[in-house]
Amino acid sequence: MKSLKKSLIAFVLTNGLLMPALGAAAPSFDTLPFKPTTDHGYYITIEGSQTLGRNKFHATAAFDFSNDSLILVDSSGNKVRDIVGGELAAHLAMAYGILDWWNLGARFNFVPYQNFTDPMSGNSNNGARMGDIELDTKLRLLDTDHFPAGISILPFITFPSGSDSKYVGNGRVTGGAKLIVETARIGNRFSLSANVVKRPH
Repeated sequence: MKSLKKSLIAFVLTNGLLMPALGAAAPSFDTLPFKPTTDHGYYITIEGSQTLGRNKFHATAAFDFSNDSLILVDSSGNKVRDIVGGELAAHLAMAYGILDWWNLGARFNFVPYQNFTDPMSGNSNNGARMGDIELDTKLRLLDTDHFPAGISILPFITFPSGSDSKYVGNGRVTGGAKLIVETARIGNRFSLSANVVKRPH
């Protein structure tokens, strides 16, 4: 089992560096900044270092609403019009524990309603959209149950199921990885987690 863990870690460290290159030329971005983690934890959008555990499953649904997510301004910085005005988003995230130290996760992003105005023509096109689908895998290197701090790595990849012209998707496959460092529970009341993300720009 230890040899499997070492092999997976080596694979991620050597080949996972290629994942950001998949999206290095990504022509767009999305207006969905709120993205919940795929597994459970003490945080909502910040990853914790702990994994689910063998054969354990977690799923969560979350919703958020944003206004003026993307606007068009002139050369003086004055607002011309909304591009993405009101936007209601829904997120379904889930994860499964392959082993005690290894998760597989997926997140599906939906936009049931988006108030969209074309930045060139000014024509409105309101409606429902699909966001990009994201898959991830978390490998725990240090366990906060046995060490003062926990460390995990989480490679991820996204698929262009969302519309980049409506700013709910990147328009191509992208990828990246996160380094997660988390303190052990302090007084069994709180902990701190930091995520360092390598992703395309």
